[in-house]
Amino acid sequence: MKLKFMSSRIGEVIYGITLDPRSGEGTIAFNTSVVAERDLEQALGIFKRVYAAGLNVGPYVRIIEGGESFHGVSIKRGFNGILTICSITIDGVLLKAGIPVKPLCGGIVQVTEKMPVRFTDILRYDSTTLDPLDVFMSQELTSVLEMSS
Repeated sequence: MKLKFMSSRIGEVIYGITLDPRSGEGTIAFNTSVVAERDLEQALGIFKRVYAAGLNVGPYVRIIEGGESFHGVSIKRGFNGILTICSITIDGVLLKAGIPVKPLCGGIVQVTEKMPVRFTDILRYDSTTLDPLDVFMSQELTSVLEMSS
């Protein structure tokens, strides 16, 4: 098995973005959150708070029910998938418009009084095979609820 660094994976996703912002047509990158069916309404309430706080890339959400699949994402029975627009979509739109982009890292931003202050932690995409989002979320270094209140 060949190791693939995040920078290679991200590059592949960026080049696959075909979204035309004027027409609203094309492909995007999306994030997937998996929640138990019984927690879906509560999770959607949190997403609404996140959107109201302006902490989202776009206002669209797609729900995938247990037992269904969507573009390679399969959700087990008893769970739901919540798909949201990934920020990498912006990089793909810029690239398609002829603006070169090269995402370098993912990180944790310190926010004070709703203003970003500095990065407290970063992972360079070209130095890791792990998704920084997965790493930081698993370490409980982020608080979406805190940011959306």
